[in-house]
Amino acid sequence: MANTTATLTIIDLTAIDVAHLEEYRVWAFPSVVANENHDPYFPLHEPVKWVTVDGFTLFMKYSSGATTAAGKLLKPTTMSNVIGFKSCILPPNLLTHPFFAFERKDNWLSVVAFAAFIRENHHGHQAR
Repeated sequence: MANTTATLTIIDLTAIDVAHLEEYRVWAFPSVVANENHDPYFPLHEPVKWVTVDGFTLFMKYSSGATTAAGKLLKPTTMSNVIGFKSCILPPNLLTHPFFAFERKDNWLSVVAFAAFIRENHHGHQAR
């Protein structure tokens, strides 16, 4: 049996540079989550509460130059795409938070991050 542990990505969320965390928060979420009076609030000093390894890995892979393509993104048309995206960028404790309800996707879904998720998902299915 092949050793698959070499392909796993391990990220120590507490060791991520604060500037990268701030960039990720801007890239993946609406600006309101940076406001400490908002629920939910995503504090930079507590990334384990709001950063996922999958979401941060997606950011590191696709964040460079992604803004120009984002404006041309089709609106998410399938619930499964939005649910998959939520599962990628949100830890389990936030998946059912009312702010991230499917009906409110226009308020929280980052077009740039969603485009990266769709690209990654599309490429992954083509490789099979």
